[in-house]
Amino acid sequence: MEVTPLLWDAAGLLQGIFNYCQGVRENQQLALRVHGRLQDLFSELERHERRGVQLSSDVLGKYMGLLKDFEQFLHRHQRKNVVCRIIMHRKTCERIQVFHEDIDQFFRLFTLSLGAELVDFKQQDAAWKAQFERDVVEQRALYIKLASDSATLLRELNTAQKKREALTVWDLARKDVSSESNIVIDRAYNTLLRYSQGINVQAPESWFIHEAQVDLDEFPIGAGAFGEVFLGYFEEHTRVAVKRLPKADERMRRDFRKEIHTWWGINHHQFVLRMYGACDVSELPFIVCEYAPHGSLDNFLLADSHSIRQLWRLLYEAAQGIAFLHSKKVVHGDIKCNNILVGTGNHARIADFGMSFTRTNSASVSKTQSQTGAVRWKAPECIDGEYPTFASDWFSFGMSVLEAASGRVPWAGVADDSIVRDNVRLGKLPPRPRDLPDDAWDLVVAMCKKEPGDRLLIGLVEPFETHGERIVIHDGYFQASMHHTQVRVDDYDEEYIAYVFRCDWKPRDGTESKTWFVPHRFSVFNRLHKDLKKRIPPSLTKLPDFPRKHRISGMFGLKMGDSEEIVEERKMALGSYMVQVLAICASLQDGRTVPELDGFLNVTREVKKHLLHRMTLDIGQEYGSP
Repeated sequence: MEVTPLLWDAAGLLQGIFNYCQGVRENQQLALRVHGRLQDLFSELERHERRGVQLSSDVLGKYMGLLKDFEQFLHRHQRKNVVCRIIMHRKTCERIQVFHEDIDQFFRLFTLSLGAELVDFKQQDAAWKAQFERDVVEQRALYIKLASDSATLLRELNTAQKKREALTVWDLARKDVSSESNIVIDRAYNTLLRYSQGINVQAPESWFIHEAQVDLDEFPIGAGAFGEVFLGYFEEHTRVAVKRLPKADERMRRDFRKEIHTWWGINHHQFVLRMYGACDVSELPFIVCEYAPHGSLDNFLLADSHSIRQLWRLLYEAAQGIAFLHSKKVVHGDIKCNNILVGTGNHARIADFGMSFTRTNSASVSKTQSQTGAVRWKAPECIDGEYPTFASDWFSFGMSVLEAASGRVPWAGVADDSIVRDNVRLGKLPPRPRDLPDDAWDLVVAMCKKEPGDRLLIGLVEPFETHGERIVIHDGYFQASMHHTQVRVDDYDEEYIAYVFRCDWKPRDGTESKTWFVPHRFSVFNRLHKDLKKRIPPSLTKLPDFPRKHRISGMFGLKMGDSEEIVEERKMALGSYMVQVLAICASLQDGRTVPELDGFLNVTREVKKHLLHRMTLDIGQEYGSP
């Protein structure tokens, strides 16, 4: 009877496994024993099939699974350097023992499927445990010999950086393993130390991960200025993405450590990509971070038409991630849709905010090239060479909103980057996507003002409200009524108390009523009040001064820790004062546009008409006409 195609495939895998066994050095004998048992199983399967016994697809599938798992294990192990092999020598034995046990389990399934016992094969199978113990003793002797062989160690660790990596990793490992493994690692450490004079070894950081803890896939899934991205497993079970950087000099390594330290310190927000750790001493430094199975936001939206329903939620989550970075004094500097990932549960993750050193230090990308790639998302000041800021991050996020909503990069209709630069410098925006809602476009316009100081900055304010699949994010500075909700806000400078004022208004075109939540920040009101006093001529009006007794360091506001009585008194004093100022602003409108108010009220002109009208009504009803 003819052999099934699956068994032909198995024969090819067995040959590949044998070849890998020849290359695993100190573990060769252990690996060949597993190969021998897999070969014996193959012979039994082939013999029964030639006799006309119908083998179940379950049996054949599990056998193929055994072969593929063992082949992958050997392939990964073969690529490990001497540093990892010495650290992992006990774990390698344990893993090979598991393969033997998996073969035992398969044998039981095999015999049950045939309804009879394979006595000869079973007797042969029972001997593996005793042989395995003898092989482990032999393997340990080989590793002790390797750890004492300075010539072999120095041949593999032939640069100062490789020696530094080995000493760092072995010194850490010998303090954290069993006494049996410690003998091999300690001997390797001391052997190498004798030949490593002048090599400075520092204690590893809390985020340190060494190569033995990570199994990488063979081929990268992406590459760029930062190096290459691989998928892999951290501690055998956690699927991760690993960014391996180009070769780095000492200055680049210092920058790398600094930014990894920053990332590690803010590694706890639900919308920021998680980092598991990094290695700064390997020849090619690498970072191990959360794997986002759905890829970048732009690809996620293009791949599934249903994902457009989640667009505004994902953008809101991304905005919260950016605001969190800013609250921790971290500027991203490269915000665009391919740096917003979609992780488990279809939630947004801000990525690559710790990679600015690769953008500035990469030898493979010139300044001109790096500017060309991101020019369509850059703020005007960054195009002219200024460093990124919180304000430029929000400009880039505004461009990302357009990118996500349209499915095209900003300025997609303009092929020439130099024309894009000129347009951005002039404060022009890309064309509005046809289906972009009014409030979303207003948000983009507010975030993408030409002048950084005029841009909307989104803070971390809770709670927020959703309208169906749409999340309304607006900002402003004044009350429309005296209904206060106290919240805590994580700002760019400090935590402070804020009051969120609610304003309901109905557009004249008869569409649905809208609710604007207008968070007031005392520090912002201080700045804007001073600016307004300078810009409105005294001949036009005179703004009243805020009561002296409620000032703090010459300004008005609240401090965290103030008593409830002080908070309430100052809140009411400020509320009354704001009503006076707003009444004057409303009276200045007088049917005409006052340009100074455009910077004072951070809302669109159409909303401003309704807002000022509503304020005038509230002021007249509650406080009397001014």
